[in-house]
Amino acid sequence: MVLPILLGSPLIQAQEIQNLAPIVSNPVSDMSVISGTSLSLDLNAIFSDPDVESAVVINTVFGRIYSALYATEMPVTVRNFLGYVEQTHPSGGGYTGQGASGTGETFFHRSPGTGFVIQAGSFYTDADGAVEDITTDAPIALETSATSPKNFRGTFAMARTTVPDSATSGFYINTSDNNNLDYVDAARPGYAVFGRVLGNGMAIVDQIDNLPTANLEGPFSALPVNDLNGNSTIDFPDDLATISEVSIINPLAYSIRVDDPTLVTPTLLEDGNVRFDFTAGRSGSTTVTLTATDLEGASTEHRFLFSVSDPTDPTDVTTRDDGVKILENRASAPSSRKVRFKTSASGDDYSGFLASEDGRKILGYFEGIVLKETRDFSARMIFGNTNYALKGRINKKGRYSKVITPEKGKDVTVNLRLVKTESGNYKLRGTVQRGKKTAVVVVVKSGQVDSLAGRYTLLIPGEEAASTKPQGHGYGAMQVMSGGTAKLTGLLGDGSKWTAECNVTSDGEMPLFSTLYLDDKGWVGGLVSFRDIEGVSDCDGTVHWRKPGNKKNRFSLVRDLIGSRYKRERVIAGDPATKPNVMADVGAGDGDASQAWELAWNAGNKKRLVYTGSGGAKLIVRRKKGLTEFYLTDPQLGQTKVGDGVVFQKQDIAAGTYYTEGKTRRSLVITPVE
Repeated sequence: MVLPILLGSPLIQAQEIQNLAPIVSNPVSDMSVISGTSLSLDLNAIFSDPDVESAVVINTVFGRIYSALYATEMPVTVRNFLGYVEQTHPSGGGYTGQGASGTGETFFHRSPGTGFVIQAGSFYTDADGAVEDITTDAPIALETSATSPKNFRGTFAMARTTVPDSATSGFYINTSDNNNLDYVDAARPGYAVFGRVLGNGMAIVDQIDNLPTANLEGPFSALPVNDLNGNSTIDFPDDLATISEVSIINPLAYSIRVDDPTLVTPTLLEDGNVRFDFTAGRSGSTTVTLTATDLEGASTEHRFLFSVSDPTDPTDVTTRDDGVKILENRASAPSSRKVRFKTSASGDDYSGFLASEDGRKILGYFEGIVLKETRDFSARMIFGNTNYALKGRINKKGRYSKVITPEKGKDVTVNLRLVKTESGNYKLRGTVQRGKKTAVVVVVKSGQVDSLAGRYTLLIPGEEAASTKPQGHGYGAMQVMSGGTAKLTGLLGDGSKWTAECNVTSDGEMPLFSTLYLDDKGWVGGLVSFRDIEGVSDCDGTVHWRKPGNKKNRFSLVRDLIGSRYKRERVIAGDPATKPNVMADVGAGDGDASQAWELAWNAGNKKRLVYTGSGGAKLIVRRKKGLTEFYLTDPQLGQTKVGDGVVFQKQDIAAGTYYTEGKTRRSLVITPVE
């Protein structure tokens, strides 16, 4: 296509908006970690940009225009714009990749007088020079009001016809303060401003605004053109101010400095995560400095300390007074990266929960998560005591963002992102915001876990010092299947039954969650990691145990969880030829002193083992799952069961709870006598 060129007019200058530096919204506390492991942090959760909540970059033929979007102030308009950016509207229309050839790019088609606006987003031109309308969806409602953002220089707004509710894909950038485009009243509703240009992006905008214009009639009566070859003709698409890509970007860029890089190696990942690898066999401390820089060049630093210890150092393991060993350090999360949706991510084998920002408490959970090959997504989410139905579609880039309104209760904003670990396991990361409370999403997809399959026993050690809380050791028996599912059942330290069906990832992560009590308003849950710590456990984690009720009965506890592989061929250690060969110890509590009994291996078969001792004491081990029962002889009732638990082979012990009528349950630990 060849057309004549008409010249434009001079530039008009206007006011600038002052930039605010990034802030540290969730400081990182000093951490103790184990050498030879890794740990990942989400920098997007640590820093935030106070004046940019979301951003895009527009790649033009003249350079990049970085822009902030007003997602909170103008949610309808921003969602509509991003639908064309990501091509998630039902029509499939978008600003790039259009047409049969997939080469169609939108372009700035209107610049009606320098110092007014430049307009784009309504048409595209392809590699052959054809010009077509961008396929659009239904127009959106105009969401302007007296308090709406104004048409200042450098702001974005949606183009429309004289009909207020007519905006689709077209947008413009103000090149001067255009208060005549602002809302006045219902009869003069103005144009919806939904973003602003950042940094030196206005230099690119002004360059386009200063281009000569061609009058091609209709929507192209003020077409900005750039005569590249100087032949006084317009060559499509080469002489147009085209847009090759519009992408959602992180408004913050990050850098990391470690004072001792021989101890800790940081790796900055594309999705705003940083992975720290702690050198095997090394110990010591080092300061980490995180720096966040916004799109206009302002920076903020945050420092914290890593204390690295060697896993062979016994100081990493705490031996409690009752002889049970627990770990001081939790396993690091496997590193992951954001990924686009693929059909391999679909399935109904996702499970997980909502955690507090520090990861120590459970705030809610998910049920019935389904992600279809069509990208349709559904789940039931319980946040506190409110039910939310999540429905919609994850876009091609693996994102789901929606405001969910329950039948009763407050709205929540759900932002999810599909990620993939280095071993190929899919997870859903993100946040759920309700008012001022933010919950972190912990959702995983099950994986093939042949090396982890088998039977396990679990312990949730109680606390003798917590006189008003359960002191018994909670326990469970668990079976992990090679396909990545696990089933467990057991009793907690207060005698409550807990059962769970969990997913296990190929990275060895298992979000454990079980509702408790008759009303299902209590729970126990947390992230369990499978790792072999010699002499301590084969899996471990921290769980949050919540019991609702009145002020006297309710509690919210954070406790350790450890797990051991269980094999029925080997039970509690100790030489059966040596009598007595185990000791049963009951911890003090509720006004009662600690007690102990010596027990000898008395009898056994394929189904059970029996240990007996003085005072009618008897211990039975059920060999199939490693469950234990402890009996004493009562003068009036005869032999009575007073304890339950499991064999914990990793530490050569058995443990559980001891109970008497009307008393708080206490810890029961059985150890071999050498």
